[in-house]
This record gives sequence, structure tokens and C-alpha cells, in this order.
Amino acid sequence: MHLERKLFVSSVILFLILIGVSAVVEKRSQVSKTESNKIVTLAIGDSVFDTEIARDDSSRSLGLGGRDALDSHSGMIFIFDYSDLWGIWMKDMKISIDVLWLDEKGRIVSIEENMSPESYPKIFFPTIRSRYVIELSSGTFATSGASIGDVVDVTGLISEK
Repeated sequence: MHLERKLFVSSVILFLILIGVSAVVEKRSQVSKTESNKIVTLAIGDSVFDTEIARDDSSRSLGLGGRDALDSHSGMIFIFDYSDLWGIWMKDMKISIDVLWLDEKGRIVSIEENMSPESYPKIFFPTIRSRYVIELSSGTFATSGASIGDVVDVTGLISEK
């Protein structure tokens, strides 16, 4: 009887440990989903865009791929840890987009307008190293009133993790 009681207590402890581990894993999963869906509002020229943040490799690799549509005041901002000649391709894209490359201060340094899904597998590169890349619905950059050299306020995006 003493052995049965030890076995029962051990089973209960193991069960509670498994529940605790499951809760931690679920919490981490929710945090990850929240970060990948985080939205930041950016003023570009005379227009305002609600942009999803793509901060990690998996979200940057996916980008806007697979989307059937993109609202004219929505987009995605890719945040990199350092400036480089970050290339953008149209893999798995269903919509055309405008792409803006920004330096570490948020200055627009390069633009590629009306990139179509049919351009894949071509990779588009900026003319100057950039820290941020913004993808917008095709044609919205032309109507934004912005141009190369204009600054987009990216304050807080570097430290915000």
C-alpha cells in the first residue's frame, strides 16, 4: 500500500509539471504571435499608413506573401539589426507593391514602385544601404507626396522589441 501511495503522488507531481510546461509553451506562442501582428502607424509624405512589423527572419521572409489584397493605407515595415543592401523579392506574392528603403535615421534612400508578382525570382536592391524596408500597396507611394530624401519617423522602432 505504501508503494501505491508513492506511485500515486509521483504521478500527480508529474502531471502538474506537464501542465506547467504546457502553460509556459502556450504563453511563449502567444507572445510570438502578438509581436508578428504588431502594428505601427507611419507618416510617409502626406499619407499615414498602419504597418505590420516584421522584425525576425521568418516574418521578413514571408513578408506580404500570400495576401490577396492590401488596403491602400496599410503596409509592412521590415526592421533589420543593421544597415545593408537588403534585397526584396516577390515570392508567393499575389499583389503588386511599392517598396521604400530607409536608412538608420528613417530617410528614404531608394524606391521601387509597382513591383509585380510576375517579377519573381528577380531580387530588387536599394542603391544605398538601408536599415528599414517598407512595403505598401502599389501606386500609393506616388500619391503620398513623399520622395527620396524625405524622413519617416522611425523613432522607437530600434529599441522596441
